[in-house]
Amino acid sequence: MALTRFVKDVYAPGLHLAYAAAWFLGLEGAFVFLSGAERWKLGLHTMLGVLTLFMTLFFLRAVDEWKDLDYDRVYNPDRPLVQGVVTLRQLWGYMAVTAVLVVAVNAWVSWKLAGIVLADMGWGVLLVWLERVSTRVRDGMMVNLLVTYPVNVALSVYTCVLASQTHSVSLGTPGGLLVVAFAFAFLHYELSRKIAWPHLTEATERLYSRELGPHAAIGAAFGCALVACGLVVHLFLERGAPLWGASLVLAALVAAVLGLRRFLRERAERCKLKPLATLFLVGFYVSLCVQAFGVNRLSWSVG
Repeated sequence: MALTRFVKDVYAPGLHLAYAAAWFLGLEGAFVFLSGAERWKLGLHTMLGVLTLFMTLFFLRAVDEWKDLDYDRVYNPDRPLVQGVVTLRQLWGYMAVTAVLVVAVNAWVSWKLAGIVLADMGWGVLLVWLERVSTRVRDGMMVNLLVTYPVNVALSVYTCVLASQTHSVSLGTPGGLLVVAFAFAFLHYELSRKIAWPHLTEATERLYSRELGPHAAIGAAFGCALVACGLVVHLFLERGAPLWGASLVLAALVAAVLGLRRFLRERAERCKLKPLATLFLVGFYVSLCVQAFGVNRLSWSVG
């Protein structure tokens, strides 16, 4: 019952499974097209990839609840760990079971894949200790972003490695640049959700706008969206994709533009950019899924 309430509060299964599927399929489909593979193979490995992202994201969500407990007691008292919906011991139990399942299933396929997800989850746990021993890491927003962001990037690396093994192609430059594009797309979301005008914030809130300034912070967030979409368009056009396929991802920029406009215009009360940033990120993933299904030749297998 505690697990059910915890998941309901912080990790809605249906939404996050759809999110993991869009992330995996969009990235793998783009990688297959850009790598020159003859066909995009969909099968058991697809289920493995989607479920690995889904379960690893749950693990990292649980780590964040643990890591941010003291901060949430002050600024987010409705969090389930703060309210006692789950205990730390229960949370650690969920994390342990999830980690064992994810690593075991991936090890059955490839030790390289198992190593990536194990390192990703291990780094997430290490961050809890790192933030407790270093005030600079804990309270410095940009330093914290630098040391925590690899847990997100590693999941895109995992997806490209799985795709390269399944389709017998080299990772190469396309895989690396796609990982960069996905990193910038999520960075737009990460920056946008922690930006506010100074006169609408409390002195001890952890915000990117506090360190960078509100204009620089919103500019950096919007710039990340531009880089992510521009890089994808460039890669697809270079590979000979039709214009509609290469430019479809630009539709996601509408949400980023609306977020930029809203923040610059609304200064009387605090505006929440997270919904629009989420819309951009989901739009980025979904547009890549549509692109991938439109430009690739598909094949289905049970292997």
